[in-house]
Amino acid sequence: MKVTRTELINAMERERRRRKLNHHAFSTLLRISKSYWTMIRKGDRRPTLYVLQAILKQVPELGPYVDSYMRQGNDGDKGQTTQEIINPDISGKPLKKTGGKTTGV
Repeated sequence: MKVTRTELINAMERERRRRKLNHHAFSTLLRISKSYWTMIRKGDRRPTLYVLQAILKQVPELGPYVDSYMRQGNDGDKGQTTQEIINPDISGKPLKKTGGKTTGV
């Protein structure tokens, strides 16, 4: 399944309505501001890696949508799978410590 940003956002909206959450409650669930959620919803902003991670953790039902979206190389994360987002050390890239943070090289 190929998932565009619009399809991902539509799936997020369907899940929000299924859970009977208003926009504020849904944005709180994802730990983002309501205004940022509004910008994503309207297409003014792309979901960041942080938002995609939050979706995977807080709304696991949307995992297949996020996985397909990421596999297509959207937002500069070409070819990443959801497992690589959650556990960057399984991507096969050596980890490098920079400024107190461990990152993939």
